[in-house]
Amino acid sequence: MIDLFENYKEDLNSFEGYLKKQLQNQELSDWPAINTLFDSINYSAFSGGKRFRPLLSMLTAKALNHSIEKALPYAAAVECIHTYSLIHDDLPCMDNDEERRGLPTNHIKYGEDIALLAGDSLLSVAFEILMSSDQPDSLVLKALKNLSHSVGPYGMIGGQILDIKSDTDTNVKQLEKVHELKTGALIYSSVVGTAELLGATKTQLKNLASYSRGVGFCFQLADDIEDYYDNESTSFINATSFEQTAKLLKQETQKALSFIEAPEFENPKGLVELAEFNYQRVHSIIGKEIADFNY
Repeated sequence: MIDLFENYKEDLNSFEGYLKKQLQNQELSDWPAINTLFDSINYSAFSGGKRFRPLLSMLTAKALNHSIEKALPYAAAVECIHTYSLIHDDLPCMDNDEERRGLPTNHIKYGEDIALLAGDSLLSVAFEILMSSDQPDSLVLKALKNLSHSVGPYGMIGGQILDIKSDTDTNVKQLEKVHELKTGALIYSSVVGTAELLGATKTQLKNLASYSRGVGFCFQLADDIEDYYDNESTSFINATSFEQTAKLLKQETQKALSFIEAPEFENPKGLVELAEFNYQRVHSIIGKEIADFNY
């Protein structure tokens, strides 16, 4: 199995340093309440997430033969938005979770009021970080539009409301739309928004759009397989079957890979490995359930 995050440890360390710098209280450190807000922000931002989306952004830069440094503002913006969504998802009015990644959720540690405002702050800071990019203004605006669209009612938030209002008889079409918006939109934006920021060609953008949609879908399919024993209601396994979900994951992974094996990309190795990672992280679970299923 590819040790994806170990292979790109140096890139991820660069990202961590950049994000920590962006999330420091640089102006109002004399005010205890605001320091507490920043403590809450950093508590969730550095709670042990794998940084899948920032890595996707940095590997997109590599595929386009750019340094990861040029992608860091976009990668950080995406991770801030992802973190804000997790803080809000955990709130009592949403999923009412008390633990995430083995730690108390933000509202359990800091209270609902501070957790709510920490999430709001991360959403605001995300756009401020992106605007700090030294790329040409025209490219920054394209990337900003992409990210904004992917976060709102036509993207992540739209998917969230479809999820929380779905019933127990959710069908495949509904599931596809939930996953496309709730999970896939931000993964799509991590790739295509970064590519727009870096001035990718129309052909590159078209291929990366198809690749990222496939990877986003596969990410959720893999999550459904990982959660198989938890009896998640909004799961492809419940709507179809374990075997069909596993086969779909394999097919969609191979399809996603076909879009970046094109001459338009000088260094697609990282994006290839990331797409394969989605399947490989659940390979052992698939093997337990389907004895004759081979990748």
